[in-house]
Amino acid sequence: MEKLRDRFWIWGHPTNSLYGCFGLNKPSAMSPVDGMQYLGATNLFYVPMGRPTDREKESAAMACAKESGWSIEMAAANPQRVTEIAALAKRHPNLKRGIFDDFLNDDNPSNNYLHYTPALLAGFRQELNAAGVSMWMVLYTKQLSMAQALTPYLETFDGISLWFWNEEDIAHFDRHLADFIALTPGKQRLLGCYLYDFGGKKPVDPAGVLFQLDRAKTLILQNKLEGVILHTNVVADMGFAGVQAAKDWLAEHGDEPIAAHEA
Repeated sequence: MEKLRDRFWIWGHPTNSLYGCFGLNKPSAMSPVDGMQYLGATNLFYVPMGRPTDREKESAAMACAKESGWSIEMAAANPQRVTEIAALAKRHPNLKRGIFDDFLNDDNPSNNYLHYTPALLAGFRQELNAAGVSMWMVLYTKQLSMAQALTPYLETFDGISLWFWNEEDIAHFDRHLADFIALTPGKQRLLGCYLYDFGGKKPVDPAGVLFQLDRAKTLILQNKLEGVILHTNVVADMGFAGVQAAKDWLAEHGDEPIAAHEA
């Protein structure tokens, strides 16, 4: 029987890759796989952030994950990036997802939606789907107001993940989730949960992490949300209370069975 932890992902970055960024001044030794296992999740996205990465080697390391996924970076200029992921999926059967990070962000000029057309994205999706890979994108709550105008883009994806970049935005969690669900009919949905406040450059309130995970559990059981992505391995060994809260929550609830039903 499927368990709650089977719906939990890690947003994986190269080990220690955020040292010196966003107010993080502690080194981290945790790899993406280490972070997944430490927190008690079973699935893993790997997001290199443009760093040179041996995808074959890292895909082999992720074989222990129930499902894995790769970010799709600068594919408009380099469509072979999509072909590479499709080819990897044939050699690594747990590779099931490709994701466009920061897809609607103006401050992601090298890889945001302005470089793509819906037709180009539809072609990428067709190629990935043929290899058994679904195509995903990142959406922030601050972009929900503009997303309606970008429906032709949103429609080209199999799944969309929602993220609360600013911690104070969690106070409006239910409203944002209702808007997200209304905006994404027929799509798979994941909730991104930050274990460090990157927007505020400070540790998160662990109570906010627990609130998000409790609400996500309800939405998963209502079949409105597929699961949760915990962000990220590179803060998981820094002693933050928000990380410990997520780890403890999964230790308590991770083995609970899922009996999804329509709300």
